[in-house]
Amino acid sequence: MTTVYLHIGMPKTGTSFLENFLFDNREKLLEKGYLYPITGTNLSSQSLITRSAHRQLVISLLKQHHHRSNGVDNLGIWEELKSEIKTTQPKSVIISSEACTGHQGSYNPEVIALTKKMLEEYETKIVVYLRRQDKFLSSYYCQRIKSPGSIDAAVKTDIKEFILEWKYQADYYSVLELWKDSFGVKNIIVRPFEKEQMKNGSLVDDFLETVNLNNNGNEF
Repeated sequence: MTTVYLHIGMPKTGTSFLENFLFDNREKLLEKGYLYPITGTNLSSQSLITRSAHRQLVISLLKQHHHRSNGVDNLGIWEELKSEIKTTQPKSVIISSEACTGHQGSYNPEVIALTKKMLEEYETKIVVYLRRQDKFLSSYYCQRIKSPGSIDAAVKTDIKEFILEWKYQADYYSVLELWKDSFGVKNIIVRPFEKEQMKNGSLVDDFLETVNLNNNGNEF
């Protein structure tokens, strides 16, 4: 059975950096039996942040959940993903999107259960990196105030209000409970986002080891 490693973030844990690495090394990864799918990415994007992530897969789940009462089907992209996997026949698949934990709508047990349903024919492992909460909130706040259109003026200038709005993301136990309920605790792989605890002090090396991919020297 094909193993799917679904990397869900969290925000401010080097997710975009890791996704760019995986995207740029798709061919070499495939030589080792690992597919980093094109389906769900945005090849036309001029932004490295949005080009390499499988954000469209997550957005389709959110749309499906939102429109479930009127019969709209937004899940065709998941069938495209399954077709790409079937054609490639890898031993493992890596899917990555911070939208799994960076989008408020993703904190819904029904959305996560739908994710499980879309991946039911594979052995799925959830990979998540966690950053110390105070450092996460501080870094997240700095990022958000640099993007004026992303939050309202009150939160932009008041870190206390920002923390009140976003602290649910730093309640890691509650976040992981949602994923555990659908995928099972044995399928949740938690890694600390701390250089001292990563293999060789490298996020890339640590992730590759986490997904059981041997990195011998400078192959990538």
